[in-house]
Amino acid sequence: WTTAPNLPTTDEVLHQTLARPLQNLVDSKYLDKDRYLEVQYRLLRYEGVEPLLRAVDKFRANPLMREDPETCIYDKVCCVSLNIIRLGPLARLRFCNLRSDRLIDWGQTQRLTPGSCVAISTAADAFRTRCWIAFVSGKDDKNMDELDTPVIDVELEDAGSLADFVDPRQEFVMIEARSNYYEAVRHVLAGLQQATTETSPLMKYFTGMDREVGLPRSIPGPDSLLDISAAAPIALKPGTLQLPARGEIPPPLQTATGLDGSQLAALQRMLATDLAIVQGPPGTGKTHTSMAALRVLLADPAADGAPIVVTAQKNDTVDELLGRLLAGGVRCARLGGQSKNDDVDRCTLVKLREQTRSAKSQELETLLNFQRARAKFIVNRCLPSRRVLFLDPKHLEECGILTARQCQSLGGVTRPAGKDPRKKNQQQRIPPIEEHPFARWLGGRFSVRPEPQAFQMARVPGDDGLDDALHCHLAEADNSHKRKDTISSQVINFGAWCDVGIDDVTIGGRRPLESEQERNLAAEALLRHEDLWQAPAQTRPLVYRLLEERMLRCSQDALRALLSEISMLTHALKAERWVEDFVAIRASRARVIGCTTTGLTKYRALLAALAPRIVVVEEAAESREANISAALLPAVERLVLIGDHLQLSPHADVMELARPPYNLHISAFERFILRGVAYTTLSDQRRMASEIRAVLNRWYPTLRDHARVRDLPRVPGMGAARALWLDHSQPENGNRYSSKFNAFEARLVTGLARYLVAGGVDPARITVLAFYSGQKTYVYNIMQQVPELATLRDVEDGFVTRQGVEVQTVDGYQGKENDVVLLSVVRSPDRHDAPSIGFLDRLNRAIVALSRARLLNVVVGNMANLRRCNDARDIWDPVAEAMQVVKAGAVPLVCAAHGKAFFVAASAEIWRSPTKIGCGAVCGTVLACGHTCHGRCHPQATAHACACGRTKATLAQAVGVRAVEIDRRDLNAHMDFVVACEVQKESLI
Repeated sequence: WTTAPNLPTTDEVLHQTLARPLQNLVDSKYLDKDRYLEVQYRLLRYEGVEPLLRAVDKFRANPLMREDPETCIYDKVCCVSLNIIRLGPLARLRFCNLRSDRLIDWGQTQRLTPGSCVAISTAADAFRTRCWIAFVSGKDDKNMDELDTPVIDVELEDAGSLADFVDPRQEFVMIEARSNYYEAVRHVLAGLQQATTETSPLMKYFTGMDREVGLPRSIPGPDSLLDISAAAPIALKPGTLQLPARGEIPPPLQTATGLDGSQLAALQRMLATDLAIVQGPPGTGKTHTSMAALRVLLADPAADGAPIVVTAQKNDTVDELLGRLLAGGVRCARLGGQSKNDDVDRCTLVKLREQTRSAKSQELETLLNFQRARAKFIVNRCLPSRRVLFLDPKHLEECGILTARQCQSLGGVTRPAGKDPRKKNQQQRIPPIEEHPFARWLGGRFSVRPEPQAFQMARVPGDDGLDDALHCHLAEADNSHKRKDTISSQVINFGAWCDVGIDDVTIGGRRPLESEQERNLAAEALLRHEDLWQAPAQTRPLVYRLLEERMLRCSQDALRALLSEISMLTHALKAERWVEDFVAIRASRARVIGCTTTGLTKYRALLAALAPRIVVVEEAAESREANISAALLPAVERLVLIGDHLQLSPHADVMELARPPYNLHISAFERFILRGVAYTTLSDQRRMASEIRAVLNRWYPTLRDHARVRDLPRVPGMGAARALWLDHSQPENGNRYSSKFNAFEARLVTGLARYLVAGGVDPARITVLAFYSGQKTYVYNIMQQVPELATLRDVEDGFVTRQGVEVQTVDGYQGKENDVVLLSVVRSPDRHDAPSIGFLDRLNRAIVALSRARLLNVVVGNMANLRRCNDARDIWDPVAEAMQVVKAGAVPLVCAAHGKAFFVAASAEIWRSPTKIGCGAVCGTVLACGHTCHGRCHPQATAHACACGRTKATLAQAVGVRAVEIDRRDLNAHMDFVVACEVQKESLI
């Protein structure tokens, strides 16, 4: 396995020879690291390969099948160009999407995401004997019509095999497994193989041979004192604050550092153990504690300039950590693509290497340009442009396919007319196709083949229907894996051949010679006649096809060798790029290197050269064990794992691997805790109101409130409510091809959001969460039609000018928080006697969903459905007991103006007019003109109006009182609140 190819092999796909994974028990012990690494390797490779093998096997059994929830099928695939860039030689493909039941939005779908693995066969063979495994490197989905499909760039393990795609006669079929994103495992597999050749002082913990964590090499003994002066919120002289490496922590350190007791205990563990595990329940300040530890580690003189690696599962988390460090004056380098954070973007590898281009790299790029030109010559010689369409007799002579006399007998080729030097920008004149020697020789028995079209057909419009449980790591929760490679313009476009007729019947599709008899007849005519005009007219189309066939074979052989050379050249370029990257990071004097957990293995060679001694892993409970164990470089002496195994866990694409005996869903973080390795749990939460925290106490019995959350403000219009469940039985929507959504819940959360905004809540302080991506999309589309809820962007530059209500999936909101969270459960079956909850039986998702709100958490869902499911009762019964559960038929609200409670039916039309929602009493607000509003009670952020035509805002402006402004043209919408006013405008002024 240490030398096995990481991409699926043709033999595995065609003959289903994939080896089964090995057992990966939680308490497994391994006598040596190689056996441990092999278990991890086979698990990940099986997950990466098996879905594609299963999809191909289904297609082979039924080549006429339509797409299903596991399989994407693309027909009429053809190669339109070669793309030779620094990454290597790529083939650019067009295709049609004819078998989907839904119209695909290629700008949003996860289909053919760069990093995906696909299987390709000829349409005629349909995976019986021929198969190529390709890796998607780029996708161009910009500026497309609704019925278009994008072009994609693919790479093959054997670059020379790309020559097989340089064939205008050939039509292919392509298969993609929906639950397969190979980029997530590709680099990890290579890292695991590399790890077998190295030694790590930390590997003993992963093999299970040692559970007692030790001191780092830099700490002499357990009685040592650690200088933690850098952890203080203010600058202190080194040596001012000291923490014992073992034992009790002096209480005064809490005041001096601003850390609570549990955070100081965690800091002690992170600084004084070679394997530090810190569990951070929701809101307990994991990131704050890790930043304090990083400041101390960076200030340690024993660090001797060695960088610290900071990594996390998601790009956003890495950027947040680096952003905080940069704000504190720490030099950082970010491995990976662009960052949303401007400060972090300036220290990305792309920006750092701009000043470090080596002479060797430039020399290699010059050579690559030369090789690209050679490839272009070969392609253009075989596949002339669409303005020529026929082969050049002279090229056939050069390749030894025609003799000199045969070429001369055709009269040579009609060359393009030269340019007039006196006329600038003049295009070369291409003679009409009828003037081409082969056109005259064939006597007009040809037709111009149309360009290949790329389009999709679907029965109904709709979303792509990715299954949430299988694709949660592809959603916004895990963009860290997605490659940012875009379509390059360094392409060698293919020309086309004319369709040549036989027996006065034009044969389309560029089929080769149909029979051996035809081939022999053409070969005999070619050997017999030095003057090709002597060949019988009825034989000439066969002869021309034979010439095409031989020219194609000759060109493919030449390309195969050249592309292999180019592949070796691009590998040399990549190696030189690593050197440039190393020099760039060293020159930047970066103290911290940031990357995702996938980046740990993708940039493994670079990190090994930088020789970091400390690796800090945030979101460690979400990260796969193999991603971390594959990155245990020889220089790494300390590993800090920070996370919470009760929240999101690693995702398994192959569901059987998420169960015993494989346990791919269990992280190294959780495995260590289950094995009894010592860890520290943070205990003081600073996020949630007490009522929201109480919902979590079943799973976090030691979690307590920090003083700062004891007097949090109430949300206007909701009274004393903090944790509210709106129960209903309205059925969900969706089918087997689409993600689940619930229209009733979507309307209700939208109405609640409008009501809260009308009551004065900033829309940016509201987040709508959904367990399913289909519901997220459904709610987002509704809210974008509501002006007061939508996020507004500048028309020209696209920057956000006003942040609206954020709509996210639960998985995508891990690590984030907001004042108000409206959670849509979605699942609610038609049949009440058949509970169906999908992946809502997973505790980690429930905890994430219920712990994001600071002030108000409102859940809309079918509680009875959740509690009837035996597998989920232990989760949702305690939630029902801790939350205020009411029927959604009467939503409890409280008037902010009068403090009166009232109810609004969930189905009431008044949700569409939130400015009219109130307790029913007279408003009574004193207007700026001196009168009181006699209209019915309404949200207080809604502007009052008076009969004199002056709005509350303009009146308030006149008397110097601040108020919410309302446009004059909106006055008619608020006539319920208009009062008689006899005060004249002049007297107000």
